[in-house]
Amino acid sequence: MKDLGLKPNTETYNVFIDSCAEQKKLGDAFQYLERMQEEELKPTLYTYNSLIKVSFNQSTMLLSSF
Repeated sequence: MKDLGLKPNTETYNVFIDSCAEQKKLGDAFQYLERMQEEELKPTLYTYNSLIKVSFNQSTMLLSSF
């Protein structure tokens, strides 16, 4: 994306983070949050909801292994 001269915006990062939530990739979701903040983009309510979802999915996955 950046190779084409395009800069991701908040909505772009929200899609990435939500995709991580669907795939239960907690670490990746928080890496996108960090990148977002490095680019001085402010997380939205949607961003935080996606982070909660990925955190819940991860904890559910851990609990189901017992």
